[in-house]
Amino acid sequence: MWPSLSPEESEANATQAADEAASDAQTAAAQAGESAVAASGTNSGAPPILGTTVFEAPGVTPGEPTGTHVGKKIQELRGDLSRLQTRVTSHNNSLQSERARARGSAGAYHGLVGAMNTRLQVGTTPGNPIMVNQWNQAQRELEKVGDSDRNPQQSLQ
Repeated sequence: MWPSLSPEESEANATQAADEAASDAQTAAAQAGESAVAASGTNSGAPPILGTTVFEAPGVTPGEPTGTHVGKKIQELRGDLSRLQTRVTSHNNSLQSERARARGSAGAYHGLVGAMNTRLQVGTTPGNPIMVNQWNQAQRELEKVGDSDRNPQQSLQ
């Protein structure tokens, strides 16, 4: 309860106090990270499911011009940040529409493959025009899915 006056115990107490302070700092940082994660709606323990992320810019905090050089620089930086956030929103919208297009093409492809498998199980003649048409359509849908993977930057420019 009372502090000791011996040098060995003082050093041990100082080391223990430093360790506790470091631990408290790590705990505070972890809690701040958890609050930021809770605010963003994601769980830092697990990565997001592929294809489900939506990027939302938090916005620019308002500020009053001060008339100083630093104040002018802050206003410029706020403008830059606002323009960057607008571009992120635009790119996110492009990403979401590209994902929707790829999902639609993948769904159509799988539907056509299922229909062809059903026809093949029932029995069909070689060169059946319906099967050939479904095969060609399935190939086009598969190419659309592949094109969205190969050209992600095309829609962003």
